[in-house]
Amino acid sequence: MVREWARQLRAAVVPLARQLRQQRVEDSFTPTQRTVLGTIHRYAPISLGDLAARERLSPSRISSVVTALEDAEFVTRIYDRRDRRVCRVETTAVGEKWIEQSEAAASDWLAGRIAGLAPAERAALAAAVPVIESLISDE
Repeated sequence: MVREWARQLRAAVVPLARQLRQQRVEDSFTPTQRTVLGTIHRYAPISLGDLAARERLSPSRISSVVTALEDAEFVTRIYDRRDRRVCRVETTAVGEKWIEQSEAAASDWLAGRIAGLAPAERAALAAAVPVIESLISDE
């Protein structure tokens, strides 16, 4: 029974996530670059090693992704004053603005869809949000 619920939830959530991604502000980034930008935004300042571990990417791959984001002026590297080998990254004002606009566009789209639901469906969805959040918790 639990496995069937899991299948149904995945079948519902994956297309929803895809539609939400399609609402973002236009850019030329790859999906990996967008995901890494979001992780940097959430955990900044974050070391390249921690970022690579979180994203499950090799250090060389993370470095090239961060370089692309840095070239676009969406992130900046911060070097440790005592040990220049230690580097952390954080989003810039340009990156923050892009994230804010993308999140607003996706939220507006989703709010419009939710507004079309019956009151009981909205209540059920609201009650499910904390449960879904617990499934994706980092803890």
